[in-house]
Amino acid sequence: GTEVEIDGEVLPGWRLTASYAFLDTEISKDNNLLVGQPFAGIPRNAFNLFTTYRIGSGSLEGLGVSAGLFNESRRWVQL
Repeated sequence: GTEVEIDGEVLPGWRLTASYAFLDTEISKDNNLLVGQPFAGIPRNAFNLFTTYRIGSGSLEGLGVSAGLFNESRRWVQL
């Protein structure tokens, strides 16, 4: 698979992190599982976005807030 991540300070006090992962898994040899199928529970695509803002001056200096999003493609499940 491949993973890419970008992280940096966009403006003073505002930090942004974004990442993407592509995982192309496949069972190549096994006595019990279906050969050629992807590994169960592992998404092919995953995207993450996380942002943080921290106040740099004044009476609220050091106070911060953070938020994040995470999205992934469907996972194969063997029942």
